Amino acid sequence: MSNIAENLVRDFEDKWWNACRKGDEAAMAGMLHGDGRVLANALDENRRSGLHFAAAVGNPRCARLLLKAGADVDVSDKEGYTPLHMASGYFHTATVQVLLEGGADPGLEDRQGRDPVKLIDNLREATPLNPATMGSRTALEEVASMLTGDLFDEVEPAMILEVRKGDGPKQREFLVKFSDGHEDCWVREKDMARDLIDDFDAGRELAEADAIIEQRLRGDTIDYLIRWQDDMEPTWESEDQVSQHLINQSQ
Repeated sequence: MSNIAENLVRDFEDKWWNACRKGDEAAMAGMLHGDGRVLANALDENRRSGLHFAAAVGNPRCARLLLKAGADVDVSDKEGYTPLHMASGYFHTATVQVLLEGGADPGLEDRQGRDPVKLIDNLREATPLNPATMGSRTALEEVASMLTGDLFDEVEPAMILEVRKGDGPKQREFLVKFSDGHEDCWVREKDMARDLIDDFDAGRELAEADAIIEQRLRGDTIDYLIRWQDDMEPTWESEDQVSQHLINQSQ
């Protein structure tokens, strides 16, 4: 009886992992019927879950099914890859979107210290820009835009550190520093806030705000006296020019 039970368990596990690897939504849905949380969070010998496979093959419907069943969206495998690393690395934009909507953290790093944004940066550097790779580059840039856009929703950019030429003749990319200490990353101009770019182009981004010294009410808006980290004299800045992170620190 023991051998029969072990064989049944093994057959069930094999069926599950085969369905995950193939992206067989119908088979997965049937096996997850009822309380599927345990199965949705099962890990194989490489610590990969069904969500890792759904992300790798680019099946957003399976990814959504697993998340609904209670799968851990940020589980990492032996290499430190999360499902978001997988979907990003294979340029599966629809699956990336499902994972981000499911709460995936784009700031988690693999064992090489790369979050999904850094992984995309590395792939961009390794992918030459020519007609043969145009499709891959387009998908890569779309994923990069989704990841940095989600990151900006969570963390406010503090300043622009550098600028470099982008893929097009009039396109630029900016190396952005974040207010919470998140690793600097390159962001395309079209994904940047216009006021941040205007400040950089005007030379105002070369200094980084250190603290708010005082504030004053001017009509319906608030002005803040900013102390800078370099030798610049403190200056009054309008509320829309001061990061929310700095305002929160002063309160």
